Amino acid sequence: MQQETEMVSRTMVIKGKNGLHLRPAGRISETALRFQSEILLEYNGGLSTANARSVLSLLAAGLQDGDEVVLCCKGCDEKEALDEVAKVFSEETEAVPLRER
Repeated sequence: MQQETEMVSRTMVIKGKNGLHLRPAGRISETALRFQSEILLEYNGGLSTANARSVLSLLAAGLQDGDEVVLCCKGCDEKEALDEVAKVFSEETEAVPLRER
């Protein structure tokens, strides 16, 4: 029987003038696919989510400079997934972390 894990998350604000476009979405998705955990981006104050494994889902979010997102990971490798996806997200969108839970 698998042990239920808590979700880990990190809130970030996009600072890049181009927001989340095709290249960053591709790199984020590529990174997310390396992990078994479910990885989501919450936006619009938590009212909407995007699957980090899907380039189209990320692009459909239409995230721009100044938008706040919450990276959420749940699964057996959630901490590693959060760290790696947040790193790529930050590199590609110039996002800065606000808080972690």
